[in-house]
Amino acid sequence: MTAIEFVQQLTYQITKAGNNFSEGWTIDAVSNVTGENYQSDAYQIKRGGEYEVRAEVTVIKNINLVPVFSNSVYLAAKWPDWDEYIDEDEVQQQIEQAKENSIDAVSQRMEYGFYIYLRLDEDERLYLGDISHGSPSNCGSEAHVTITGGEASFDSDPTETGKYILASFHTHPPLTECSYDTKRIPGPSEDIDVPGANSSLHTWLILDYYEGLDDNGFLRGGHDKNAAMKIYDCGVQIRINPE
Repeated sequence: MTAIEFVQQLTYQITKAGNNFSEGWTIDAVSNVTGENYQSDAYQIKRGGEYEVRAEVTVIKNINLVPVFSNSVYLAAKWPDWDEYIDEDEVQQQIEQAKENSIDAVSQRMEYGFYIYLRLDEDERLYLGDISHGSPSNCGSEAHVTITGGEASFDSDPTETGKYILASFHTHPPLTECSYDTKRIPGPSEDIDVPGANSSLHTWLILDYYEGLDDNGFLRGGHDKNAAMKIYDCGVQIRINPE
């Protein structure tokens, strides 16, 4: 009769749904599992995606080491929709700062922007990148900002803390010091924002005016720089993973 002397090691394995476990990650390994004081750590999936998890134990049967696998469990970790985090105090404070910067630079017509990240670490949920600004633009030309920052690799263990871009945010500048003939439709620009967002894996958020438009919906030069603004979204509503 075959006897199990004890379980020598417990390992948790995780992989992207549909992949082999050999292509994934080992997220825990504990020796002497049968010890009286054994307690495994808890783990959290820290980025969106679809995963499969299983346990592997190595048991000793008649002095031989034998691996035994559990059934796999499917996990779907959902990225948050942008309206789930846009009203967070820290996000609103940085949006307000970018707005103030844009209004203060009314004569230069510069865009200001930053990345909003998911970063799950103890009590933390969000991480905000530094505010970047674009170059001054002329009346009638389209302003642009290149936001600096990066994110963790999607090849890394999803239970490890990393920051992942949820959305990019940027302002559109006031036309207050331009002539009345200068005009634009508020919201995502057709030449820069729309194609950029359509090729992006994250949401684009644009702060622009909605008050003080003419009868055709145009924002015209000479408007009140302190007129009311709102956030327009563009592209995907929820962050998606690279293939």
